[in-house]
Amino acid sequence: MRELKSKTIIVICGVVLSGKSTIAREVSKELGIRHLDVDNDIRFPIFGKPEQGADLSPEGKEQERLEMLSSYKVFLAAADELITLGRSVILTATFSREIYWEMIREVMAKHPDASLKVVQC
Repeated sequence: MRELKSKTIIVICGVVLSGKSTIAREVSKELGIRHLDVDNDIRFPIFGKPEQGADLSPEGKEQERLEMLSSYKVFLAAADELITLGRSVILTATFSREIYWEMIREVMAKHPDASLKVVQC
């Protein structure tokens, strides 16, 4: 098993079904660090799975957007805590909105001694 030289957040991002989780599982196993997925570890357990193929009203779309934003807040708070504890973490999500990248930049700004690695799928 390899080791990271510093506390690191590895972001594996990309579109749905691009292989993010498959890559993350292998990297997690190789490096011996925690892998968190925004949907499977945060969104679905808290808010439930969204209806597939549902024709959402504007209100429904707004509700979904707010749930996703809340999920990213919890997701990145967990990453922040892991880095604070001196641990590295792998994060998988689409990171499809600029606000999510702003949130990761805020976490990294709090931890200047930590590294950020991004893998785009």
